Amino acid sequence: MKNVFLLCLLLAGCLTHAYAQTEPAAPTRELGVRFDGINLGGDNSFSLVFKKQKSENKYRRWRAVFGNISANNSPSSANAQMSLGLTYGLEKRKSLGEHLTFNHGFEFGGALALRFNDDFTNWYAALSAGYVLGVQYNLNKRFFVNLETIPGMNLLLADNSVNLENNQVGTDLGFNSTAALTMGLRF
Repeated sequence: MKNVFLLCLLLAGCLTHAYAQTEPAAPTRELGVRFDGINLGGDNSFSLVFKKQKSENKYRRWRAVFGNISANNSPSSANAQMSLGLTYGLEKRKSLGEHLTFNHGFEFGGALALRFNDDFTNWYAALSAGYVLGVQYNLNKRFFVNLETIPGMNLLLADNSVNLENNQVGTDLGFNSTAALTMGLRF
């Protein structure tokens, strides 16, 4: 009987150890889809945003921007256009409550757009620097919603015609992003 008791005690100890759960680590990465405004007439752009935590309340952020991607082919004409870009930044967070944070930080990037037509091809390239200002609401440990804008400056190079007379170099200072909504997953 004593052996059975010791065996049960040993099994209980092993099972307790095997099923003991530690607190899972807090998510340190975020992946989201960022919508840069909603236009019911089309021309909606979106981005994929990936963030990785460097330290407490500090994140690296990468954003792949996808603008218009379209192609039209009709008997009278054919054209296609696309634009895309990539940004990198550092984001800091300040808690505003249990689920709400204020996000801010610098972001730098570049973009390229191409348009092909029967008669001409034009393109533009842009470099940008901006400051992210936003709020993030963490729905739970895994899902979040973010609202942000990025005031900043762009340097634009463009070829807008068939000949070289209408090439442009310009700058733009202002909001290079309207208010954007991001929905994402933390892991």
